Amino acid sequence: MKTHEIISIKESDLVGALKTMSLDQLEKHAKQIIKDMGSDNYAGLMTEAMQVVKAESDQAQKFQALQNTIRDFLPNEAVMSDIYARLAAILMMILSRKFSSIMAKS
Repeated sequence: MKTHEIISIKESDLVGALKTMSLDQLEKHAKQIIKDMGSDNYAGLMTEAMQVVKAESDQAQKFQALQNTIRDFLPNEAVMSDIYARLAAILMMILSRKFSSIMAKS
């Protein structure tokens, strides 16, 4: 699946599509969306995302806080209103997979 398809897929199908992707694919799409939004600082955004996820206990607040962090971090304003939510879903999936991988190793 190409990044433009991730951006345009129906919201109801997005999570299902993300669940089938490898970690490498998720990171590729995240990096491309971040680049399209005017930044190449994937590591910096992931660091901020981890801090937000760690700080918020309520899942709904966590997702909204992550979207706000993304909006504040990226220099270009989104043309599509839901791009921040889509990128937040991708980042949450990446963090979840990385955390699961770390926990499996311990």
